[in-house]
Amino acid sequence: GWRRQWSDGGEISSGLPRYLIDQTNAKRIGEMSLEVSKLCYPFQVPGTHDLYRPRVAYEDGLPSGEMRRENLFYDAGNGLIIFRGEEPWFRIDIYGQAFFQALQELGVTQTVAVEGYNGACPPDLERSVNCIYSHAHMKETLEKFGLRFSNYGTQGRNGPTIGMAMVTLAHYQYPQCEMFR
Repeated sequence: GWRRQWSDGGEISSGLPRYLIDQTNAKRIGEMSLEVSKLCYPFQVPGTHDLYRPRVAYEDGLPSGEMRRENLFYDAGNGLIIFRGEEPWFRIDIYGQAFFQALQELGVTQTVAVEGYNGACPPDLERSVNCIYSHAHMKETLEKFGLRFSNYGTQGRNGPTIGMAMVTLAHYQYPQCEMFR
């Protein structure tokens, strides 16, 4: 999951990875490289002060770690790897390469991206869960879960969410990984 998403529906997406990490006592096992931190994010956006700046820490006045973004991988056991990262602002190609390389090194072959609901939604309203997927053979299995398959972008130009972008990268550039959102 990705933190600080625009469409977050009450932390449905950005809060879920932290919740799962806490509930499963998942152990941090890795992170994306410092190069991703350098190339995929701005230092700041005018008027936001430190909202988008990377995290830093000091101990007794001395830096205790390099400036970097948090793009972390956790092992929750039983084959479940949880990713908790920051949505990139630039160079989705570099970010995607780092993400899919990590999946390959960890032996992950199937990935799900969970994203939030755009707008307020009463708790008693039945939700329609949209789905996109990276490989045609996945549809038959996914149909069993009552998902609605998205036609997003077919009527005009629509930019993808981070989950959509990663599924698209999986489809075209990383066919060894099955990914759905």
